[in-house]
Amino acid sequence: MPLREDELASRGKDDLRYCIVCEKYLSPIAWAEHAHNPNAKKPLAPTRPAPAISTIDLLLGNCALGNTSGVLVIEGVEVFRLRHRGDDGHITVDLDLRAPEGQLAKVDRNKPLAMAPGLALDVNGGEVAVSRQGMAIARVTLHDHALRLTGEFFANGLRVVVTGDSLTIDGKPAAATRLYGPGTAVLIRRGKAIGFAKK
Repeated sequence: MPLREDELASRGKDDLRYCIVCEKYLSPIAWAEHAHNPNAKKPLAPTRPAPAISTIDLLLGNCALGNTSGVLVIEGVEVFRLRHRGDDGHITVDLDLRAPEGQLAKVDRNKPLAMAPGLALDVNGGEVAVSRQGMAIARVTLHDHALRLTGEFFANGLRVVVTGDSLTIDGKPAAATRLYGPGTAVLIRRGKAIGFAKK
């Protein structure tokens, strides 16, 4: 911003900068950001958001779901989210475990936020498990480019049981499925086929 005549008179000429293009005197601060100053600090370019976690295959019992965002939503409640997958095989996850009578465990970025009495969280590199008396009630394991999720999940009255080789939704076994998604969350809903969230 150029100086007014009264400001120009009150300053000594040696602490001002003269722009030969604009033909005006500028204060040192204004000159530092002036468009015609070859040494002006350029405004910072807008930063792009950090890239989302690349897609991953999610294995739920006998169902292989490819190209997912690593999120499982049951009846509108997010029960699992892959937060980070390191090059060294470590994973960081969120889990929301519930029983018919209420919440059992809430895990955020591998840290227990709430745990029912008798439950323990075990984090070991590519495996995260919530266990009761040494028996895992939910487990997430990284296998190459796929995550295997096992456990018993309740959300809005819907019970989903995932074992190493089967998926049961509300007491009904799900057929072996191989689906390829658009890189979004996996949706399990009452009375509907396993699907994916819209992009």
